[in-house]
Amino acid sequence: MQIKLVSDYQYVGGVWVHVAYLAKALGTKGASVKIITNANPNVNTAELNDARKYDQTFYNSLAAAIETVHAAKDSVSLEHMLMDCELLHLHATFSFRDLVSCCGRVARNLKLPYIVTLHTMQSYRNVRDIIAERELVETLENSKKIIAVSDGVKSSIEKLGIDTEHIEVIPNGVDSNVFRPLDKISCRKELGLQTKGNIVLYVGRLVYEKGADLLVELTKKSKELDFVILGYGEFAKYLQSNNVTLLHYLPRTKMPLIYSAADVLILPSRTEGMPLVILEALACGTPVVASSIPGNNEIVDCSVGRLSGHSITSFYKKIYEVLSENKDLSLSKAARNKAKKYSWTTIADKTMQIYQNAKR
Repeated sequence: MQIKLVSDYQYVGGVWVHVAYLAKALGTKGASVKIITNANPNVNTAELNDARKYDQTFYNSLAAAIETVHAAKDSVSLEHMLMDCELLHLHATFSFRDLVSCCGRVARNLKLPYIVTLHTMQSYRNVRDIIAERELVETLENSKKIIAVSDGVKSSIEKLGIDTEHIEVIPNGVDSNVFRPLDKISCRKELGLQTKGNIVLYVGRLVYEKGADLLVELTKKSKELDFVILGYGEFAKYLQSNNVTLLHYLPRTKMPLIYSAADVLILPSRTEGMPLVILEALACGTPVVASSIPGNNEIVDCSVGRLSGHSITSFYKKIYEVLSENKDLSLSKAARNKAKKYSWTTIADKTMQIYQNAKR
């Protein structure tokens, strides 16, 4: 089966990681996969250059499969790209949807079947503004199937008036052979981190919707804890405390080391779809404290960490609960077992079934 995956992201962010891993997993199922992505994603140039440099080896096997379009609205170029495939699989978030909506329009003109995976649907605008995004809604309504990465995303799609029978939930995945528990002290030494004491890890963009403002205040309140923060964003300049190690990028191949080096991962987001960072941390046996919001609450429970209210006091309390309870590594063992349920092989199997149904 000739499949083309479409994403506005290239090299940066969880959606890109999802598309890359899915492409590899589908290839093992006999599908011929190519990726169409925006050559000029809306990200900081330095951030993009770092991502390309660090992840070049990781994505090397996909290089021949990637096609780029230099203008998201260039329908002529897109039509040429899409003519040699049997099925189109569009990947979008609510914020990054231009290329996806354009591909949906071109696919309809070509009478080419397509499905859509939505990774987030939250917006900080009101419901009337969301519904006004008619092009995205039209793309969804005319798809063969919509995949939501979580029940929370599915619920948001239904609020747009989409029939619930048209939506299927297939979560994000994690490769538990790559992301696995490693020796904590060895990982800390390799990464140049302190070898004693507890490390609290954050991985993600340092922006308001990810709760970076709360993260800043938490580092100030918790002087006895050491924070390792991996990410870019507007709040980075406020993370200058002596108990903070701020990293902009690590190669994907080094990510299991940083998860294994930490005692707990925190994620104070205000909005999520199905966070890859949680799955990756759990696969490495690292417990998680995350804000109690849709997406997070479908993965995290008391067996693998804690859900927290969105306050410094709540996060502070939950971090210490996890550190205390995991002294016998019971949370770490449960975390590893839970992550194994989210294999890319299983996700590729479910996705291939949707592809087969879409072609009928």
